[in-house]
Amino acid sequence: MKIRILLSIPHGKDISDVLNMLRDEYGTVSNIKSFEFRDKLRFGLSEMVKAIKEIGPIPQGGITITFTDRVNVEPLAKVYLFRKYVDND
Repeated sequence: MKIRILLSIPHGKDISDVLNMLRDEYGTVSNIKSFEFRDKLRFGLSEMVKAIKEIGPIPQGGITITFTDRVNVEPLAKVYLFRKYVDND
């Protein structure tokens, strides 16, 4: 089972809001019955929290953080919305 988590954060978004949202999602994951899926989501969310803490202030163009089997952080030209997507294949 593969998972993909994508998080786009615009410039100016408060990092503490993003971290709180990820912590809330981490708690919600406990409702998932599949141990493998639940474990992978928890790991992915934890890795995203670590990456956000290392980044510091969000760059001018915003960032997208993607987790598949590892975390990737990429700058964006423009990010208009703060959205969270969780997708499993």
